[in-house]
Amino acid sequence: MSTNSTIAVVHANGTVSQIYVHWDGHVDTAGKCLIENYNTLEQAEALVALGNLSELYARLAPDANEAHSFERGADGVCVAYARDRGEEGAEAEVFGSHEEFREEARCEEYDYFFVAGQWFVREQSEFMGTVIERLGLSYVDYDYDLDTVTRGWN
Repeated sequence: MSTNSTIAVVHANGTVSQIYVHWDGHVDTAGKCLIENYNTLEQAEALVALGNLSELYARLAPDANEAHSFERGADGVCVAYARDRGEEGAEAEVFGSHEEFREEARCEEYDYFFVAGQWFVREQSEFMGTVIERLGLSYVDYDYDLDTVTRGWN
């Protein structure tokens, strides 16, 4: 059984891009992968640029000499529906504003979003704070008005 999740990135221009991830959306797997491998805006944007994923891993693409396909992904490489299976319509959904994102975003069992240099998570439609806090790694003091992104997420 899969544990579905979404990953959203708030871009510098105020738009928000969101992708769907089919497998292993739990905080201890997907959340940990995000904070360990995609912890800058550039890395997070590169991740959502892949579009919807079957599986989230530490690497965006295989090395030049590595075999990689949808059925047999290279070790530690994200498996993407568009790139690896040729699916159309699997690109990230882009919302023009935080308000549009809140009103129209896809919601799954776990929803992650990257804003102001931090990964945040909503679990079963309840806002849970930073991924780092959820993993029990540390307390994060963030200086960002999350209400602009999370209003209505409780």
